[in-house]
Amino acid sequence: MSAKKILVADAETPILHLLSKYFDSAGYEARLAANSDDALKILAQESISVMFFDLGLEPINGFDLCKQIRKDRTDAIIYALTRFSRLFGPQEIHEAGFNGYFAKPLFIEKIILFIEKIIQAASEAFEHIDQLAEKSRRRPIEKILIVDDDKQMRKMLRQMLEHEGYTVAEASDGQKGFECQTAQPADLIIMDIVMPGKSGVETMLEIKKTGPGVNFIVMTGGGWYSAEVDLDVARTLGAKAIKKPFTREQILSLIKRMHN
Repeated sequence: MSAKKILVADAETPILHLLSKYFDSAGYEARLAANSDDALKILAQESISVMFFDLGLEPINGFDLCKQIRKDRTDAIIYALTRFSRLFGPQEIHEAGFNGYFAKPLFIEKIILFIEKIIQAASEAFEHIDQLAEKSRRRPIEKILIVDDDKQMRKMLRQMLEHEGYTVAEASDGQKGFECQTAQPADLIIMDIVMPGKSGVETMLEIKKTGPGVNFIVMTGGGWYSAEVDLDVARTLGAKAIKKPFTREQILSLIKRMHN
């Protein structure tokens, strides 16, 4: 999300200006509407996922405005603003489609606390949106490439993974692993960190240039200083790590966590 836009619709001009000032200072782009018609016009022109609506808007009140937007934007995060929270229960506000509500301050000393709560709500909303976007970008793991110079390790790991329903390919060194991944890309590469010729880290770097979205699990027997250094580098590049010898449950658990 390149621009974190927020729509605030409120008939009280001081509230609009105050929230706009603080949202802008917090790094958000605030869009302001003094009534429900203006709010709908803004939404027709821009993609905005986080909104704050006063319940007393006109000509369409905040309840009905939220319900109308929810017909097309089930993923939006919408909060209610109201001076009359005692008149409307949380259940009624929730049933209208709001994610939550904030009671407007009646006294000046409560305004800063009110704003801080709204800024925090916006931050949490965008964090949630970013998490959903990241999850939607992840590819399901179906094909796995094993890269290891230990033939017996490749054989046993392949048999176990195929039994779990994965499509598995294998390569005996880093160069062959790169060639295999280039010809038939895998969703996940399980690779020994120390191999003759091209090391695991060198292979990772080369593969990432051509397919940055691939997942990696690197394996190491530990003990060697150079292996530990390479392991730290691999983690920095986004790889998950597992030390040999590992159990069936350990490797499967690590793979399944990468699905989520």
